[in-house]
Amino acid sequence: MDAHFAPPPAPPASRPPARSGQVFLAASTVRRAARLAEIRRDEELVAEALVDALRRVIAVKTPRTPEQIRAELDAAVKRSDEAQRALNIARISLRSRRNILYADSAPLPASIAAYRHRGNYRGAFGSMSELGNCLRSALGIVSGLTIADRTAIARNLHLHGDIWTLEHQGAVHVFGRPGSGADLILASERPSPDALVPREAPAS
Repeated sequence: MDAHFAPPPAPPASRPPARSGQVFLAASTVRRAARLAEIRRDEELVAEALVDALRRVIAVKTPRTPEQIRAELDAAVKRSDEAQRALNIARISLRSRRNILYADSAPLPASIAAYRHRGNYRGAFGSMSELGNCLRSALGIVSGLTIADRTAIARNLHLHGDIWTLEHQGAVHVFGRPGSGADLILASERPSPDALVPREAPAS
């Protein structure tokens, strides 16, 4: 056959369509960003709790020896390390789980669908203090809390793994660990997220 009329070589059969590769790359980028955001969120709350604990140690007016002060500071740092370690373990463990049915109280926004594994989605709150006020009964507290105290309640429940929180689009989104006391409270007392955040399509 004349080389001038030879048919062009067929493309490799194993080459994936360009569109599929772009979609896979985009999905991988979203997942990687979500993992980093999870780590940053946990570290942020661990750091806040540690700063508060150190301030409380320093604020004590009772006379103490240097050894007593150092022991209290060491204990605060140890609790902080334990909380961060537990959050790291939970984050890895939850991501390995599949095919779990969640009892959400509100539609999960598409923009935070990457955190689906965090538990039952309980909607959005205006702030951590508002969330803590709703959850104070989990600690047997009725009233008399400052804004800082209410914030600390929500933060501590996050650190203990009863809930997981995420600040997104001007609101605090909350996931509850199925079966925890905090999750049960949120299931019955959650506010309507529609009043706090812009409407968006729920995650599929």
